[in-house]
Amino acid sequence: MLKSLLIKNFAIIDNLELNFSDGLNIITGETGAGKSIIVDALMMALGERASSDAVRSGENKAVIEAIFENTNFDLITLPNDDLKSIFDDFEISSKKDELIIRREIQAKGNSRCFINDTPATVSQLKLLGDFLVDFHGQYDHQLLLKPENHILILDDKANINKLLATFHKFIDELKKEIKKYHKLQEDSQNLKELTERYTQELTEIEQISPKENEEEELEILLKKIENYEQIYYLVNSILNILSDNNESVYNSLSQVIKNFENLIKLEPKFEEHLEEIKTSLISISEISNILRNYLSSFDFDNDYSADEIRLRLTKLKSLRKKYGSYANIFNKREELKKNLDIAGNINLEIDNSLSNIKQLKIDCGKIAQNISAIRNSVAKVIESEIQETLSELGMPKAKFKVQITQNPILNINNDDFKSLTVLINNIPYEVFNNGIDKVEFLISTNKGEALKRLSEIASGGEISRIMLSIKSISSQNNNLPILIFDEIDIGISGRTARKVGLVMRNLSAKNQVIAITHLPQIASLAENHLHVAKFESNGRTKVNVSILSGKDRVNEIARLISGETLTEASLRTAEELIVIH
Repeated sequence: MLKSLLIKNFAIIDNLELNFSDGLNIITGETGAGKSIIVDALMMALGERASSDAVRSGENKAVIEAIFENTNFDLITLPNDDLKSIFDDFEISSKKDELIIRREIQAKGNSRCFINDTPATVSQLKLLGDFLVDFHGQYDHQLLLKPENHILILDDKANINKLLATFHKFIDELKKEIKKYHKLQEDSQNLKELTERYTQELTEIEQISPKENEEEELEILLKKIENYEQIYYLVNSILNILSDNNESVYNSLSQVIKNFENLIKLEPKFEEHLEEIKTSLISISEISNILRNYLSSFDFDNDYSADEIRLRLTKLKSLRKKYGSYANIFNKREELKKNLDIAGNINLEIDNSLSNIKQLKIDCGKIAQNISAIRNSVAKVIESEIQETLSELGMPKAKFKVQITQNPILNINNDDFKSLTVLINNIPYEVFNNGIDKVEFLISTNKGEALKRLSEIASGGEISRIMLSIKSISSQNNNLPILIFDEIDIGISGRTARKVGLVMRNLSAKNQVIAITHLPQIASLAENHLHVAKFESNGRTKVNVSILSGKDRVNEIARLISGETLTEASLRTAEELIVIH
């Protein structure tokens, strides 16, 4: 439930705190006192569009804070993954005593949002707000008159969100397969041209046939060939110095070793240096062998010439420049092979795609039939419940009908995919946003009258009662939403107004209800009566809200009956209205 609402510097409100209770909360006050501003503030706190114009003149920002409690969030099955993530991210659970939502609207135009004192986005507030509060104002009368909204009401009662999600998933797959089929048809028509192009591109790659790291290896090899003479000269020179002539280092060290051996016989203290010289001699011998082996294999007669390598590198670089990288070249080669295989089997691919489309149409048709069956079953329940509620609201002769129709297409060709259809008993049906059904509510308000569209009903009072009936039955599916009614009792009075109030009171047994009204028959049923008044202080307009009880409440009900001048009759009637319920 909504526990409290704090509003600062919003419109004509400077600083206001409202406390709400379980059950039916009624807000009354003079026209223009600020009742609807309070509702507007709450809706902005819950993510509705905000404007800098909402900030009280002369102030830097407006602040709206709503505190909810006793929400039992852990007992609710959340309707989508986005909402689940909000509950997880902001640690919203029944273990929390309170849920605090705050929005700050800057005079410069930007705003900041918080959930449980943690920064949030407007879209997160909106998603959470739609889950917490079910708002209905006078404008919603117009929404109720539009048939496209009727299927949403029916589906909400039917609770078929998961089934609709499955239908949408299959429809998306069907759309992709139809798109693939059209592409195959287009490819088939241009088969010869495509085959020639694919073959030419693949031949170009296959003729060069690049290998992994080939360009780098050829660059190294080319550098080696281009420096062949200098390499040969340097290696040969090193060999001559080290071991391949009479005055080589190897021969000189060998003589040194002999002399050391003779020296050691005469002076033993030099013996420790003899091993070092012998090690050096071994190293020179090993290096010399490595260099000789290198020279013996240093022959390019059987390998590429430098010109051949340069030509090969030119081709490789040209191919790499065309495709961007060797990875792209290798991927392109496989893609071209696959495309040529498809081109070679295009008719088979088309047949397979047609088969897939037909099967998907059948699968979608089965789901759509299931959805339609549930809707038709629930429609009967809705018709009965709404007629019963309308009878309670002073329309005992009303007949309410949920009309569900489909559009079978009997003259469509099997291969005509210009319109999206599903198959049911091998008959194509047109597909709409949520299946194959069109839903429209029809009503007859008086005995003997034919059923009519809601838009053909002239009475605003009748529309109000139909709307309230729909809210009454839809609230049975919801354990959580708070119902807010902003003067939906337009066009009704007298006994009918009392009956409308009693329906609101019944709704408040399960859902907290907050309603703005000018009717004493409804206001007298309040469990928590808030009165909004506008006054001037220091040259500025301000708004005050007080919770009425006892004599103050009787006076307010009487004022709603007789106007500003209270009479004994209006006071007596007010007392009777309060006592009766």
